[in-house]
Amino acid sequence: MFRIIFGDSYYWKNQSGIHGQTNRPAIGRSNGSHRVATLMRKRDVEVEVVDFFNSWEDNELISFITKFPKINFIGFGLGLSKLDHQKVNLLISKVKELHPEIKVIAGGPNVLENQYVGIDLFFNGFTEGAMDDIVDYLKTGKLDTLPIETINFHTTKTVVNCTHHYDIYNLTDLTIEYLDSDFIQPDESLTIEFSRGCIFKCKFCNFPLVGKKKNDYIREKEDIKQELIRNYNKWGITKYFITDDTFNDNEIKVDMLYELSTELDFKLNLISYLRVDLLRAHVGSLDKLVKSGFRGFLCGIETFNDISGKSINKGLTGDRLKNYLIDMKSQYPSLHVSASFIVGLPHEPFEVFNNNIDWALSNNVID
Repeated sequence: MFRIIFGDSYYWKNQSGIHGQTNRPAIGRSNGSHRVATLMRKRDVEVEVVDFFNSWEDNELISFITKFPKINFIGFGLGLSKLDHQKVNLLISKVKELHPEIKVIAGGPNVLENQYVGIDLFFNGFTEGAMDDIVDYLKTGKLDTLPIETINFHTTKTVVNCTHHYDIYNLTDLTIEYLDSDFIQPDESLTIEFSRGCIFKCKFCNFPLVGKKKNDYIREKEDIKQELIRNYNKWGITKYFITDDTFNDNEIKVDMLYELSTELDFKLNLISYLRVDLLRAHVGSLDKLVKSGFRGFLCGIETFNDISGKSINKGLTGDRLKNYLIDMKSQYPSLHVSASFIVGLPHEPFEVFNNNIDWALSNNVID
């Protein structure tokens, strides 16, 4: 038996416009697919993850799946990246022609936003709590224990809403274990989780587990440390994108990372999503993050206007925010800051939005 999960990862070459994504080189692994594979292997299910799906030629994908005498399921990880629906549909059509009894599943936060044909079951949201039932379904083909919904969105989909129907899995263990067959390279940036959810409830956000209690779903320090050491000893990995919704929503994580960085025999290189208002409020936290290995971060500025910020539950806006960004860049000039802004917020005409961007660029506070 052979089992495959195709990840929604990306491999963007250094050619302008290739894949319609970027003109700079970038490699990202599918953390959701590798996370699911890790959990399946702990349940004695052998599975391989195939990364960089969109970079495979059609004939390469067909050649790959036809070399195995028996495949009993394939899965697709549908995260923030998008799998080419024509490639997906071609692959499903071919694999079902070769193996009529095969089960095809897909999971992740974006399982409804697609036009894939031939997927037997979609798993929406965090799948950890449903993992035993998923494995049982793949082994037996029976749906008895699964809470099924039929949803019409682009196409008719059979969906299991994992976040709604299952208790939250023990999120103190969020390990991803890679295999030799994943061909990890030392200069890659892997993903790592310290926690899930966010203590805030910004009005524009529809992520799961928002508004959680402050200390919920935080991973154990030793578990994180062992994952970092394992990836360094095996592949020389020092670069990570921390995938927490908001890494600095809890100073416990900032302090944990700082302690970890002093206990490792190698230097980390890190990026994540941070809230600027908390960097300002918690004096010294940004210094800890930089000393821990942060080389940059993404933050949600959204707006500089006080009234617009209050309308979406953003507390730090206006001159206070501008002055802090100037001070931060002055103190840490090499820190790479990426920022998001929202067009069309209440009380903010388009020309005001443009003025926000012009100010950020002219003052060199956003890279």
